[in-house]
Amino acid sequence: MKNIIKDLWLAIVLITGASAILLLSDLEQRKVGKSDESKKLPQLAIMQISSTPLLDRHVEGILDGLQAAGFLAENRQNIKLYNALGDLTTANTIAKELTNGSSDIVITSSTIALQTFAKANQHTQKTHVFGAVTDPFGAGVGIFGKEPSMHPPYLAGVGTFQPVQKAFRILKELNPSIKKVGVVWNPGEQCSEACILEARLACKELGITLIEAVATNTSEVSEAARSLFSKGVEAIWIGGDTVANASSLMIINLAKQNGIPVFTNDPTDAKSGALFGLGADYYTVGKYTADIVIAILNGKKPSEFRIENIIPEQLEINKSLLSQLGSKWKITDSISALLPKVTATAEKERVILDFESIASKGITVTPEMLLKADSYQHISVKNGRPAKVAVITLVENRLLEEAVKGVEAGMQWSGLVEGVDYQMKSYSAQGEIAQLPQIIEAVMREKPDVIVSVTTPAMMAIASKVKEIPVVLTVTSNPTRLRVFANGRPDNICGVHDNPPLNDLVEMALKYDPGLKTFGIVYDASQMNSVLSVETLREVIKSKKLKLVEATASNVTELGLATQAILQRGAKAIIVSADNLVNTGFAAIHRVAEPAGIPIFATEPQLVEQGATGALGDSFTDWGMQSGKLVAKVLAGVPPKLLPLSETETHTRIDPKKLKSNTQQAKPLKLSIVQYSETEFSERCHEGLIDGIARSGMKEGVDYVVRTLNAQGDMSTLSSIMTTVKADQVDLLMVISTPSLQAALRQAGADTKIVFTGVGDAVKAGAGKSETDHLPNVTGITTRSPFDGMARIINETMPDCKSVGTLFTPAEINSVLYKDWFKDALASYGITLVAVPVTSSADVSQAAIELCRKDIQLVCQIVDNMTRPGFALIARKAADNGMPVYVFDSDQMRDGGTICLARDYYDAGLEAAEKAVQILRGTSPNDIPFSNTQSEKFMYNPEKIQTYGIKLSESLRSKAVVFTQK
Repeated sequence: MKNIIKDLWLAIVLITGASAILLLSDLEQRKVGKSDESKKLPQLAIMQISSTPLLDRHVEGILDGLQAAGFLAENRQNIKLYNALGDLTTANTIAKELTNGSSDIVITSSTIALQTFAKANQHTQKTHVFGAVTDPFGAGVGIFGKEPSMHPPYLAGVGTFQPVQKAFRILKELNPSIKKVGVVWNPGEQCSEACILEARLACKELGITLIEAVATNTSEVSEAARSLFSKGVEAIWIGGDTVANASSLMIINLAKQNGIPVFTNDPTDAKSGALFGLGADYYTVGKYTADIVIAILNGKKPSEFRIENIIPEQLEINKSLLSQLGSKWKITDSISALLPKVTATAEKERVILDFESIASKGITVTPEMLLKADSYQHISVKNGRPAKVAVITLVENRLLEEAVKGVEAGMQWSGLVEGVDYQMKSYSAQGEIAQLPQIIEAVMREKPDVIVSVTTPAMMAIASKVKEIPVVLTVTSNPTRLRVFANGRPDNICGVHDNPPLNDLVEMALKYDPGLKTFGIVYDASQMNSVLSVETLREVIKSKKLKLVEATASNVTELGLATQAILQRGAKAIIVSADNLVNTGFAAIHRVAEPAGIPIFATEPQLVEQGATGALGDSFTDWGMQSGKLVAKVLAGVPPKLLPLSETETHTRIDPKKLKSNTQQAKPLKLSIVQYSETEFSERCHEGLIDGIARSGMKEGVDYVVRTLNAQGDMSTLSSIMTTVKADQVDLLMVISTPSLQAALRQAGADTKIVFTGVGDAVKAGAGKSETDHLPNVTGITTRSPFDGMARIINETMPDCKSVGTLFTPAEINSVLYKDWFKDALASYGITLVAVPVTSSADVSQAAIELCRKDIQLVCQIVDNMTRPGFALIARKAADNGMPVYVFDSDQMRDGGTICLARDYYDAGLEAAEKAVQILRGTSPNDIPFSNTQSEKFMYNPEKIQTYGIKLSESLRSKAVVFTQK
């Protein structure tokens, strides 16, 4: 019995233990199940109307807020981002998709996104949270007030009405004498109208006249802005208007040309050239928007929220620009209190030297004063004229262009004003080292006040020839290491050189892949800067007991073969450093390395945008800016021998991103822009192309990379450029001018998609049979001058005119066509065209004299590449003979034009960009017809029409822009 009980107890214990184990096991399973359930993430969507800095920051704030709260997966797979790229049709499609989709909450960014989705969501009533909205109460989405009961129960969000009135008060405080402010706005936008009403109230209170110009789309902004300048506005305001904001860079640039500041309600605009921006920090607004989403996900209902107006206010002032506006513009103590502390601190460190003030007080400027200052105002007073700055470079590529822009930024940071304190002229050897001595001699004959040397070969050539003119170096290797200065640094040279951090770059590569044993480098052995880098790299590789394989290339076409050679010899990573040829042809190296899975590490951070894996080195913009500050000191009167020849101050580091095979973004599209010559018309077209693509919502560096090449008016160089473009296999080639288009048709290849602008007649240039029947890979915008309109204006303004004179170039197809078209247009009014041919630029002077001897009553110069650079001479000869000059190019008004009827080449660039974007989004060029630009503007010089007794009708005056020499 005792044994039976003992056995029974044993069984009971075993059963109890097993049960406990099972129970505990089930408890753990329950916990796991509960944990998994708690980690089940919501399905979210964000709808953005377009990509602007303001909206991008708002979305970034939303994402970071949700991530911090644990509502986003590590790879953000549970949230979808939708962007209409500014297209309302696309926005409506997205809205319908979202209403029928699986998202638990839809978040919208901007007023238009709110309106579009709210309309589509009326019946589905999906939970909807909005942000980045100026006036939700006036948006027409059923929000009638702040209280929870005053909006749809499925809708919640925050409004951000910009501090419009406060911005005007700050303007008035900066300059109490200001009387007229201009604004471009679109009456079709509810948010814009709300802001304009606030602006009118503020102006009435402050005694300011608000001059308004309407633009219903971006193509109308240019003319609207110019109309404001002709009405004497003293500042331009950009408020909550989508059209104006999309064109803010253009407005700022146009205002700058007219010496007028721009202020906005976006703080970041101060970094883009605006005088100041007062508005919301939209990243913080994004965080507030995310807070509402988080509260809803935690159980709160949308119907429980009030609609609040949240403005995390931020003020940014462009103090460099402010210092250039004169003594009327000053930062008061109350404004300083609104600025970020770091900005106020930085302001105290600036030492300003005003030459105009010093001259009026009879003070003698000492070398110590010049050295101590870092901002120089009114240098032109000291020199009696704008200083001449000559920039000499071996080659043109994107990195070097950024360096030159940096030089100008450094000069402007130092208080210098372009066109007033200095004029800059650039010279390029187009990669031909043998051309440098000739260029340098030509520059020396022009007697510039300072020469800026860009690239090591340019530095070496300049150092050997230039002994008196001050020289500032940038983007160059250490001349001391290169033994350029046999007897020590010359007294006329200062500047900034590099010291590539190759040891740290190799460490970056090893951190990326610890198994790397063999590195490779491709370089141009004829460039001493490249040789120096390779020598340094050899030492680094040897010290780490690694292997280096090398290959040389002497031109762009050899880079691909050289890259293949180092890969065949076992290179598992490529180093790119301080080589002008490699930087120019980097695409060829990347094209070979990428399919092989070989990473590329560069000392030029900008190459990451073009495919480099990681980078550590000099920002060319910062490098140029450091040199530009030295240029300013030299122009102020500091001898170069008292200034340093030093290394770059900072390095930029871009670490490799971890590769995620399932989430990697597509490679940026490769775009090239080719210009035949560096004329103002070409630059305007170029600016329009760049701005137009940016306006589409595509992001440079993310969606596309763009490279600009300029043949400097040389046909052989143009031919070489097209060969390079074809080798690069670009996704889109954009060409400016007829010679560029013809070269592209000959050499870029039938597979290269081409968009043109600045072309008189694309059909006669060989691009097709008609505007609709054309080559399948080509489309674009022609800029045929308004000949019929000009003939009518001549007949109206000079009714007694019987003969009109012009010069033309028989070798240019555009010129011949323009001459014939103009001849026909004049004939309809009984007027004869007298045309004198020009065969070279040297003939322009004699041809102008010959033209003025003819029996003509006025000169009306057609546009071509040969006569454009010499137009000022043509106008002078006409004036000497008492004849007015009518023109088809608005830029020629400053050189003597009397009346102008012209195409707006910036707008032509914008129109071409629209076609380019269509192609980049999948439309074939074959399906896009050619079209002539729709832009047109009429200008007149009031002094000259009075001189020549020309009468303008009221109808002409009403649509005219008045030109003044200012």
